[in-house]
Amino acid sequence: SQMIKKVYTVKGNSCSEDSFYLRVELILKVEKAKIIHEVKVYNACINPVDVSVMAMTDTELGTADGTNNNINLYSDGNGGTYIKDDAGFKLYIEPVDNVERTIAGPTKAFTEAKLAAATNASGQAKDKQLTNGVNSAVYFISETKTLEGADEEDSSCDAVGEGFTFI
Repeated sequence: SQMIKKVYTVKGNSCSEDSFYLRVELILKVEKAKIIHEVKVYNACINPVDVSVMAMTDTELGTADGTNNNINLYSDGNGGTYIKDDAGFKLYIEPVDNVERTIAGPTKAFTEAKLAAATNASGQAKDKQLTNGVNSAVYFISETKTLEGADEEDSSCDAVGEGFTFI
């Protein structure tokens, strides 16, 4: 198995009540013909922080210039999605741990209003078409979690408090 790990810090103005420091680890693993994206989020402030994570997987197939690829998404019947070609080959995007919603919709649907207009993959019948004629993407939105703080404030985000994993 192979693994790539990147560490990012996401910082507000400070660790004040209305701001935050977060440490985010993005880990990409390839295991048994599966690509696994793992996101770990940690609170680097002393104060508790409410966090929700949204990750997007864009289909980005079919066009070299990045225009609308019209790749339709279908329900796998288990809360995930898949894409398919005319020969019947399917590429699955499975449900994710710690995810409240898996949404199939257009790319760049980063607002709640646009996401609300997209289709929630959960509870959909197997093989139901979820998108039609759009530049499609799958969004994974975690439930909001309150992360307890670190023992001391650390603007470098090396010392972290409670975290959660989003796979």
